[in-house]
Amino acid sequence: PAVAWIPLAILMFPSSELSMVFITITGALFPILLNTVHGVEGVDPRLIASAKSLGAGRRAILLEVILPGAAPSIITGLAIGMGTSWFCLVTAEMISGQFGIGYYTWESYTIQN
Repeated sequence: PAVAWIPLAILMFPSSELSMVFITITGALFPILLNTVHGVEGVDPRLIASAKSLGAGRRAILLEVILPGAAPSIITGLAIGMGTSWFCLVTAEMISGQFGIGYYTWESYTIQN
């Protein structure tokens, strides 16, 4: 999980903002990447073969066959990645942030507000 990288990110990056960006990107990257790969692999090979037989080039196959065929999986990955990155951001703000919802939530908890 990306949250497990928080202590290492605090040590790797000089500012807390960079460590929070790293954790947020790490949390969002893998759901987006895996869903995109799954969507591209799920495109019917007959559609690609049909486009080739009609004279489509590599770019046309990518933009007009593969991308629309994989779009549902890509959008699903983006939605999952957005939720995961939000969770990672709030958690990183609680641990090492100086601003943000996570920081203010943790501060309110610690001073009993």
